[in-house]
Amino acid sequence: LANGDSGGDLLSVKTGEKLTFGRRDLRIRPDSGLMDPQSGQTQFGRERDDWGNWFGSNNSNPAFHYALTDHYLRRNKNLIAPNAKVQVSVRPGAATIFPVSRTQVRFNDFNKVNRITSACGLCFYRDELLGPEFVGNSFICEPVHNLVHREIVSAKGTTFTSQRAESEQDSEFMASTDNWFRPTMARTGPDGTLWVADMYRHVIEHPQWIPQEMQQKLDLRAGKEQGRIYRIVKDDTPLRSVPRLDQLTDSELVQVLESPNGTQRDMAHQWIVSQKRHSTVPDLKRMVSDGNAATARMHALCVLEGLGKVTTKEVLSALADPHPGVRRHAIRISEAFVDDSPEIGAKFLGMVNDSDPQVQMQLAYSLGEWNSPEAGVALAQLVLQHDRDAYLRTAILSSTGSHLKTFTTALFKELKGKEPPAESFNALVAMAVAEHDQATLQQIYHVVGKQTAGKTFEPWQFQAVSTLLQSLGRRNQSLTQFYQKSNQQLREVLDQLKPLFAAARTIAADETASEEQRRDVLVLLGRGFAHRDEDFELLAGLLSPRNSRELQSAAVAALTQFGNQKTPAILLERWKSFGPGLRAEVLNALLSRSAWSQSVLTALEQKTILPAEIDASSRQHLLSSKDKNIRQQAEQLLASSLNSDRMKVVEEYSKVLELKGNVESGHQIFIKRCSVCHQLNQEGKPIGPDLSALTDKSHQALVAAILDPNRAIENKYVSYLAVTVNGLTFNGLLAAESGESITLVQNDGKTKTLLRNDLEELLSTGKSLMPEGLEKDMTPQDLADVITYLNATELPRKTFSGNEPAVVEAEALRGDYFLTPQLAEIYGQTLKFENKYKNLGYWQSENDRAVWTMDVPKSGKYDVYLEYACPQGVAGNLMQLEVAGQRLIWSIASTGSWDVYQSRKIGTISVPSGQSRLTVRSDGKINKALLDLKTVRLRVASQ
Repeated sequence: LANGDSGGDLLSVKTGEKLTFGRRDLRIRPDSGLMDPQSGQTQFGRERDDWGNWFGSNNSNPAFHYALTDHYLRRNKNLIAPNAKVQVSVRPGAATIFPVSRTQVRFNDFNKVNRITSACGLCFYRDELLGPEFVGNSFICEPVHNLVHREIVSAKGTTFTSQRAESEQDSEFMASTDNWFRPTMARTGPDGTLWVADMYRHVIEHPQWIPQEMQQKLDLRAGKEQGRIYRIVKDDTPLRSVPRLDQLTDSELVQVLESPNGTQRDMAHQWIVSQKRHSTVPDLKRMVSDGNAATARMHALCVLEGLGKVTTKEVLSALADPHPGVRRHAIRISEAFVDDSPEIGAKFLGMVNDSDPQVQMQLAYSLGEWNSPEAGVALAQLVLQHDRDAYLRTAILSSTGSHLKTFTTALFKELKGKEPPAESFNALVAMAVAEHDQATLQQIYHVVGKQTAGKTFEPWQFQAVSTLLQSLGRRNQSLTQFYQKSNQQLREVLDQLKPLFAAARTIAADETASEEQRRDVLVLLGRGFAHRDEDFELLAGLLSPRNSRELQSAAVAALTQFGNQKTPAILLERWKSFGPGLRAEVLNALLSRSAWSQSVLTALEQKTILPAEIDASSRQHLLSSKDKNIRQQAEQLLASSLNSDRMKVVEEYSKVLELKGNVESGHQIFIKRCSVCHQLNQEGKPIGPDLSALTDKSHQALVAAILDPNRAIENKYVSYLAVTVNGLTFNGLLAAESGESITLVQNDGKTKTLLRNDLEELLSTGKSLMPEGLEKDMTPQDLADVITYLNATELPRKTFSGNEPAVVEAEALRGDYFLTPQLAEIYGQTLKFENKYKNLGYWQSENDRAVWTMDVPKSGKYDVYLEYACPQGVAGNLMQLEVAGQRLIWSIASTGSWDVYQSRKIGTISVPSGQSRLTVRSDGKINKALLDLKTVRLRVASQ
């Protein structure tokens, strides 16, 4: 079942079980009422191919592949898994499409014309009747644009990729001139045709997205009795006959599994199992080994499993099948037999080097179900081959939890003294610590602590110790405490690590060592068996401004990685020498613990830190603390620097509209105040919306967005507070979650992944990660300069077919402005309007620019978004947007390729009433090309 992008709580009426849906899909057993969460978050229409690979989509993304299987991952509570959702298309997201219908007046999202915006009803064609070139193709319905889009799908390792057919580079598989044609679901029909369900409506939008006054003029249900299903087939092609399954003999029913038609096979499969047709078992067993089609052999095996009649004989036959899809399901079904069948175990071991990645992935999962030491050996062999494949590596590690000892032994035996695979090795250490597996840790660190005579320790050895320290730290345990609780054998091994700590201390103090070497060993300082005070002094010395910013930052991280009481004093006594960036890191670290938060407030009282030196994000953290005493004290100490009435603040700063901004000054302020979370012209971090994607850069809109960030907050920018069991707190955007972990993006751009087992609480703050109170950090002139920096100028106008500049008016529903290339004035040496793609391309000259004129009846604040494409090798140029004296400048981040468009928020502006001109251009010289621009959107800031 698809999630629907709504989440919520589910109740099984049959079992009484309650389940929080979250950001996953679901599978159920209708007969028993059992529920099981699955990887992925599908909006409408979860779909699979012939071999059981699952896919989904949402409005703006035609196809995701769900590369990981959630119920296997849940076996290992200590495994941090990557996001299972993989974009399939080489042009993911709201890619260009080519409708043949007349473009109608839209109620919203003007910039989405001729773009995927209502993708639904994903289908994989599972037949041959349309021709071999269509087998396995994906079909996605796009009702807003009255078409069905097709892509050719192919395997890509453990996942998939897809692209347009050569014959459909600027056309669609199915498109209608009838604006009422609303395809919402495609499926492989049992007759071999492609079935397309046409909702057939005049209005496809939900009333929620249509202005109330327009609803009164429209018949929102027009066409409600005219829905139909189209059957698409080649001319003069006879359709397949559809059998009556309830009238077939056992042999005839099993023979349906040989059909080229996936729907017929599924129906026969379901019928045999649901009707408990045990009389078909002899025919099914013959088909497992003798079936003509690989899909038939796979279905026969799976039907036997459903009937509870599969035996080791069929499994062994299928494990040797020439088709990888059959072998893959045979491995899965073998899980019930492998413990009692040496033959199946031997087959498992022989499949470690199978040529098919999907087979190896299933083998990795299933080895975790085999209670044999040999399983650990096979997993070690697999991990040495696939450490760099995130999905296959995760499958391997999901099984490793039950084979830690044998896996570790086999791993070091296979390595023969070589460096272990980094990702898998770090995960192994974390799992062993979490499971308190002293025998495994003894094996690991016996190898880690070895030093070849005459040679220095290698970087991976320091990293291995760092991983141990971090894993212990997550459990609020020091190495000394762990040592005291260890058995004698493990203590002896841990004693062998003392030279590593001494070597780390020597490298950190050695100014002739490379900066990278010094940074990598700092994490060990102060966390060994001795010399803690000496280490603290060494780390404190590295905070000197004589050292590089990177080395100072690493020293701050090392000092704050565990709760030593000396840390706040060491950091705060050097506060005056820290630059703005380092101060932000120090505050972040100190505010991660309640006890340390108090030290910040004490420093404010003693004037060691001035209120003006507390950045807005840190202020918000203190003022929203769960600790009542900290919150009240912060309110007193910071009261003079805050104004909780955001509307009043915005009104007071309205004089910004009368000030003349300075581009260069604005650039410097952006770097200092905004680049922590926003990216513009390849400067800053893309945590919040990309300022380069702003479409409304008026002074009014930008002032409102900057000073009142919670007025119009999108769900994806709401911050969350995570509290760990050992008392650490982390604040950030919830970027991803799986069954076992969550990932936050913090306001310094760093990601923090936390195991659910380590979480005490996870709370939504209900507020934007962008803090209130920025007026304390910026004068009205500063704000005017920043806004000016976000806006640009203009040049002599060029003309192109399809480009007809006109005054842009707000959409009726939300009042947003969509500045599309068709409506822009285009200037410069190389900039062009590409009519085929409806974008601005060839942006290669410093004098290239695009200008829009907007008619704004009432002044207001707007968030600015850019929708653009830019490949990796071109990204990094600076771009600026300017309107009404406000300017946004940003560094253009890569979207992956020229075919991949992304929408990124670049900031917020205030637009005065009347006509305003908004300009987008480069900020300085361009390396190769700037970007391809689809839309500048000015989105009304929330009130």
